[in-house]
This record gives sequence, C-alpha cells and structure tokens, in this order.
Amino acid sequence: MCHVFRRDGGTVCYAIWSLVEVDNSAGDGGGATTVYFLQDCQQSLDTTVPAFCVKNLDMIRMPAWVTTAGVLGGLAGVAVWGHETDWTFTQFVHHAPHESHHGTYAAHPESPSNTELHVELTSAADLKNAGVVVGHASTRPMSEQIVAHGEVTYNQNKLAQLSARVPGTAWRVEKQVGDQVRKGDVLALIDASDVGRAKSEFLQALVQAELKQQTLDRLKAVGDAVPQRQLREAESALREASVARFNAQQTLVNLGLPIRYDDLANLSDEARARKIHFLGISTELTEGFDQAHTTANLIPLVAPFDGIVIRREIVIGEMVSPDKPQFVLADTRTMWLKMSVRKEDAIRLAVGQIVDFEADGVPGTVHCRLMWISTEVDEKTRTVQARGEVNNPLLETNDSAAVSHVGPSPQFSENRLLRSNTFGTGHVRIREEPLAVVVPEKAIVWDGKRHLVFVPRADGVSFEPRTVGLGVTHDGFTEVLEGLQTGEAVVVEGSHTLKSEMAEQLADGHAN
Repeated sequence: MCHVFRRDGGTVCYAIWSLVEVDNSAGDGGGATTVYFLQDCQQSLDTTVPAFCVKNLDMIRMPAWVTTAGVLGGLAGVAVWGHETDWTFTQFVHHAPHESHHGTYAAHPESPSNTELHVELTSAADLKNAGVVVGHASTRPMSEQIVAHGEVTYNQNKLAQLSARVPGTAWRVEKQVGDQVRKGDVLALIDASDVGRAKSEFLQALVQAELKQQTLDRLKAVGDAVPQRQLREAESALREASVARFNAQQTLVNLGLPIRYDDLANLSDEARARKIHFLGISTELTEGFDQAHTTANLIPLVAPFDGIVIRREIVIGEMVSPDKPQFVLADTRTMWLKMSVRKEDAIRLAVGQIVDFEADGVPGTVHCRLMWISTEVDEKTRTVQARGEVNNPLLETNDSAAVSHVGPSPQFSENRLLRSNTFGTGHVRIREEPLAVVVPEKAIVWDGKRHLVFVPRADGVSFEPRTVGLGVTHDGFTEVLEGLQTGEAVVVEGSHTLKSEMAEQLADGHAN
C-alpha cells in the first residue's frame, strides 16, 4: 500500500500504487489533481517525494470533480453488488482434510462439476463410540393419509321424527326412551276426531257407490223400456259415487290407514264398521279393548323401521299436532362419520377411499369408505365437509385392538360402540403402497436444504451423505421415494452425530 499525501503537507490519503496531489496554486481550494504512478513507495508521510521515489513517472492533469465523481461511482457499484449478493462473501477454504475427535470429513472431486463428500471415522472404535449403527433399507406396507377432525352422528337416512298426522289427544303411549322397536310397532295411540270422520265418510261413500251400481243394473235389466236419458243419468251418478268412494279411501290412506274394497265387499254394514273400528292397530294390541266402549277415532303412531327410541315428547292426555314431533327414532346399526377437511387437502379426496376413524374415549378403530364430498367450503370454518357411513359394531364383540366390520350389518342391538355427537379423528387413505422402501425415522437428517441419509462405503469407516426423497412416516418408519433401494446399507442410528461432524468440519473451512 502506497502513501498518498498533499505536497503542501496537508491531509494524508492511501491508495494502491498511486500518489494523489491537489494543486492549490489557484488559492481557492480547487485546482487540478495530479496522479503519479509510482514504482516504489518508501518515503515517509512528512516529507516531500524525493526524486529517487518517482520512477517511470507519468503525469495526468484533470479537474478535481472527476476524482470525486469516480469515488462516488465506485461506492454506488459496491452498494449494487452488496444488494444483489446479500453481502455474502466468497469463502476460500483449504482442500486438505480436517482431523477431529471422531474422524475426517473429506472432499474428493469426481468430475470438474461434481464433488463427492463423505465423513470418515478413523477406526471401528470411533464408529462404536459415536453410536453409529448400520442397517438396511427394508419394505413394508405404507399408506399416505389425510387427517381430519370428525364427528359421529346418526345416519340421517335412518333417523325419523314422528308426529301425529292429525291433531288429537294422546290416548295411550306404548314406548319409552331406549326401547327397541321393530318396523310397524305402535308407539302411541292418538284420539283424533278427523280419523272417526274419515272412517264414517268412507263407509257412506262405499254404500252410495253400491247403491248407484244396483240402480244402474236394474235399469239395464228393463231394456228398451227405460229412456236413454234416465240410463245416462244413472251411469253418471255411479261415476260420481265411485269418485267419492275413491276420495274417502285416499283420506284413510293418507292417515296411514290403508284399506281395500275387496276386504269389505261381501260384509254387512255392522261387520264393516267392526273391521274399520280399529283400522291400522294390530290385533295383539286391541285384544283387551272393549269395542263397544272404545272410540273409533284412534290412529296409531307406528315405527317406520327397526330402531331405538332416542327421544319422547308425549304423555297420556296431551294435545298433539303434526307440527311437533312426539317421538324420535334412530337405527344405530349404521352411523355417519362427518369430517371437516382442510380445503388444501380436499382436492385429493375421492369417493370410495377408505377412512380409519378413532372416536374419542372409544377403544379401537372403525373403518368405512368415503361416500360424499361437499361441493362447497364451509363459510365459518373454511373447511370441506366429507362423510362416510360405518357399521356400528356391538360392544360385546368389540376387539380393543381394532374393530373392523365391512360386511353386512350385525344383528340389531342397542349396545353399540359408537354414539352420536362423539368427536374423533379420521384418517383418509389417499395412497397405499404395499411394498414401500422404508428406513427408521431416525435415519433421516435435515441439513437445512434437503433430507439426507448416510450410506457406508466399502472401507466400513467412511460414510457418504445421500439426498433422498421422502414419503410418509408411520410407526417409526419413513418411506423413501427416491435415493435408496431395497436392501441397501444405511446408517440407522447415529445419523445426527455424522451430520454434526460434517457441519463442524465445514464450518472450520477444511472441506471444499
């Protein structure tokens, strides 16, 4: 480094192989700058430049502002370079291997553009002391899953809210909450005046239709003696009576009291009245009824399918109406699993995928298939709803390790494993690999940019870091999608020790 100073003994500056002098002869502090290119710079700062220090001297006269502009331009260039490189300086390191307390980390160039790195331990004893254990990549079934929070609910296709079809009074209540019922069982009997009126209108319509039919038959038997006008009127009256009979019959059908004409065709009026007196009520239930003193207004509230009474809102003597359910019935042999899936994961869902569900506080796992995926995102949770239907296993046949029923529903019982409104976690299998290449999870290390495993070399004391692509992790094993083959030797314990050794040696600057 050469000294740069002003000839008048002013402020001293420094530069490389140059001497800068400001000519102040003008007396205004300006003037020109003289640049000397020197071969030798041995003179002290307090003296002028002697003749023997100025060799091969060239003199350039230029305005002072040119030097200032050059300095500012250089500073600007440095600022731009620092912004582009994030002020990262190139580190020049030695190529010689570095000895440490465990071994040597070395770099061996294989080609002009590729460098093979490895960590080398000095002996088998160091290998043991470092806790390094070598195993092999193996195969095992692996599945990639989407995890979502879920809830067990009643199967909405097997859930019924039952109410009387017409306003009335609870005459008799047959079932309680928790009772198991079969399809057609009577839950309650309702005394409704509309029912008695409908039965009466049907009997009247039936009699009128039969009377009109008899009248028409007699007129036809007379033959030509009957005016055609009278015959047409009789036919018209019969049609009207038939329509009225049909309407009266449909009224009973709409009330859940179906009846056929043939069942009453050859019966007397008294027999007909007795037959429809307890229409829709089983004989077993009416055996103890006194028909003479029991109203004909009774209409049964019956179970539409096998199930369990989960709610009852009716007592004897209570006024009931169609707009308020008196019973809620559920078939718990199958349940719905409703899951809230992140919208980022929902794109990978498909109907038919297997769902493994673990309910909170319930032993074991139940399995089902995905049946429905919502077409919208929930406005509040911003998740996508998905649903599966699962067979609800019996408690007495439950295996605490795993519960799996994929065949027909078990025999009906109220003692089931799953209960409605239970929260849990669902695992949707989106990819299954029966022979995935796996290594123990602790064999994988992360160097800040990539996942690595260490593969032993032939000498048994050096290890090569190898980049691997990973899949899923389950039960302590990680799937390797690329970078390893089945049966290939790999460090299964002590990978973090090798990683630390590699990082330490790189930091010391002894590896390229």
